[in-house]
Amino acid sequence: MILKELYIKNLATISEIRFNLSPNLNLITGETGAGKSILVDALKILSGEKVDYDLIRFGENNLIVEGVFEELTGDVKYFLKEKGLEREDNFLIIRREIYKEKPQRIYINDNIANLKNLEFIGSLIISIFGQEEEKSFFDENVYLRLLDLYSKIETKEISYLFNLIKEEEKKLQNLIEKNKDIDEMREFYSFSIQEIEKANLKESEEEELKSLKFQLKKKEEILKSLNFFLNIIEGDEKSIIRDLKEAEKSIMPLTENLEIFKELINHIKTAREELEEAYFISSKEASHFQEKTYSLDEVESRLALIENLKKKYGKTIKEILEYKKKAKKELENIVNLNEKVKEVEKELIEKRKKYDDLAKSLNELRVKNSKIFQEKINKLFPKLNLKNAKFEIEIIYNENMFSPYGKNEVIFKVQTNLGEAMLPIGKIASGGELSRIHLAIQEVIEARKGKVLVFDEVDQGIGGKTAFSVGKILKEIAKKDQVLCVSHLPQVAIWADNHMKVSKIVEENRTITVLENLKGERRVKEIARMLGGEEYESAIKHAKELLESTGEKI
Repeated sequence: MILKELYIKNLATISEIRFNLSPNLNLITGETGAGKSILVDALKILSGEKVDYDLIRFGENNLIVEGVFEELTGDVKYFLKEKGLEREDNFLIIRREIYKEKPQRIYINDNIANLKNLEFIGSLIISIFGQEEEKSFFDENVYLRLLDLYSKIETKEISYLFNLIKEEEKKLQNLIEKNKDIDEMREFYSFSIQEIEKANLKESEEEELKSLKFQLKKKEEILKSLNFFLNIIEGDEKSIIRDLKEAEKSIMPLTENLEIFKELINHIKTAREELEEAYFISSKEASHFQEKTYSLDEVESRLALIENLKKKYGKTIKEILEYKKKAKKELENIVNLNEKVKEVEKELIEKRKKYDDLAKSLNELRVKNSKIFQEKINKLFPKLNLKNAKFEIEIIYNENMFSPYGKNEVIFKVQTNLGEAMLPIGKIASGGELSRIHLAIQEVIEARKGKVLVFDEVDQGIGGKTAFSVGKILKEIAKKDQVLCVSHLPQVAIWADNHMKVSKIVEENRTITVLENLKGERRVKEIARMLGGEEYESAIKHAKELLESTGEKI
């Protein structure tokens, strides 16, 4: 994960700045009160922390912080995809706008997002180490994850098994709950199936019955209309069809010589055939009506039965029949429920045994690697001016514990002064000590963590060789993960891949904070200033010597 670009507007004394960062070690220096920590504040805002409205520049109504990230980790990509926030170019752009008089606005890849999502993604992309800043060190699992990261321990298999067991337990619980009401359910489904089968429903039946109901209600009217039509066409005294046939006979001889009569006889023939068809249909329907044995009461009773079944089992006959299929399946399941309970219980026993075996293996690996880990940390402490400090890893194997990471509780403890008790790192009061302990941990863990690491107050209360060592360690860490560090000491600043100076200037009677990327002589002068005398040749010479000691060519 790399923060490629940062944009800040109206934050404290910053009017507006946009700057690029190195993928390695970025150092921020400047005189006391120049606003070095404002950049750290900007990253806190970007990672979802609560914002004090006093940070909005005096006279302005809002502040804006925007960060452009690249080389996204798998966790970040998964989160963005899950939330529908990914971009085709695989960049992550976070923008947060804080207003005095209206709600804040948060954008993730140009999509409106909420604070909860920002906080979550912020925890994946940025770690800020300083006075009570690294929230993750108060997370009960962070020690375990750091130890696993150092040990190159993968927990995917046990996490997958953990989720499977959770699913199986839920499945078993559902089966047990069903088993409690098994007799009632068996009776209910049996009755439902019998009731539907007894009705002997057909999918198209309801529409047919509704049509039949209408016909039966209008029976006399329909028969009267049909008989009236039949009498007109083929009555006792007159037959239109017979007359049309006679007309055809009389006109037929004329068709040999006169074309118009050919056309005329075709029309007469067509009319006769259509009337014959109409007569046939009407006669058949009239006969059918007289033969019908269904009564209106029977049809209405059948429709009422269907309506009653619809209220119970579905909106249509098709849905009722589908319900019957489901009910039969459920009945089969009920019959086999006890067998299924035993089957799931057996599967759970097997999975839990496999989980326990994995948890024990992980515990052995963690115990073994923790010894080497704490040795390396303790060797680093003197270099970081933590001479009397002692680091210890406590690993507890809890047989009753069940988590995606196994059965271990891991606590990083430290004794900062002789004679004091060993306490969890999160309870250390000194921001400088806490930052340097973090620094040691990050250095020892060789694996890439995939976060932008921000160190504030890391050089508090140190100097000389210790500061030189801190800078060198920061340089090493920055080969694995991008680092942003606020520093007061030249021995730290000389290690920067990207050295930025924060200054205050007055412009149009307003104080503003500006940022300058230092290179060449400008950087030498800043190191000399930090040494206490940029105007002195000796300080300039010393600054050059310090920079050259890191391998940099001046």
